[in-house]
Amino acid sequence: MSNGVYRDHGMGTIVIAALVGGIAGAAVGLMLAPKSGRELRHDIGFKARQTIQEIEDVAEAKVDKIHDVGDDLVREGKRLADDLKKIFSEFRQALSKSEIEIGLESEKT
Repeated sequence: MSNGVYRDHGMGTIVIAALVGGIAGAAVGLMLAPKSGRELRHDIGFKARQTIQEIEDVAEAKVDKIHDVGDDLVREGKRLADDLKKIFSEFRQALSKSEIEIGLESEKT
């Protein structure tokens, strides 16, 4: 059902949305908790550093995955190029044999 409201989102988008939601929820929870200003700032800083680390981990995993996919695509492209070279070479050989045969046949008649 694709009416513009529902779209396919990648896992990275979902993870980032969850992390942002988690940060917002944690910040609200910390602000409503009965703590001193110093404790609250410490908790917010800790949670922010923790969330940044999680985002970096997810980003690094995505970069690694993209790199792997890119390597696979390059390998597949090289294989396809080699296959095309072989096909064209075989075609060229077949064409040159047929020209020779055609030339010999026309000389016989």
